[in-house]
Amino acid sequence: MITTWFRRLFCILTGRPIADMPLGARGEKAAAQYLKRHGYRLVARNFRFGKGEIDLIMRSRDQKLVFIEVKTRGQATSEEGLMAVDQAKKRKLTQTALAFLKRHKLLGCPIRFDVVSVCYATPAADPEFTHITSAFEATGVDSMFS
Repeated sequence: MITTWFRRLFCILTGRPIADMPLGARGEKAAAQYLKRHGYRLVARNFRFGKGEIDLIMRSRDQKLVFIEVKTRGQATSEEGLMAVDQAKKRKLTQTALAFLKRHKLLGCPIRFDVVSVCYATPAADPEFTHITSAFEATGVDSMFS
């Protein structure tokens, strides 16, 4: 994990090509840029709570707070990335989102969970995006807002 963070920082500071960044970091950066072009505003990146992490938290045009899981794959189909969000991952994302909402006193805010699949046909290729809005409902938290 430290290595990934260091490599990302190194690319930014030295001006090395983003292609030198780890695949997951490249995908998250590309997904954030893609969503910004579609009217989303970045709120937080890589929010962690316990063992959970949310890749991107953004505001949609309709002012919903959107918790986004980014799945990046090289030489794979977008379906493979989307299928990687299983029930256990959904529960962890829900718990982490709840922690974010509580920490920032946003429990009354409308939310949704999206998944963005980022696929690179080759390491130097432009990414292809598949954005699933409202990919799943809050999972595994009996009383989401207590």
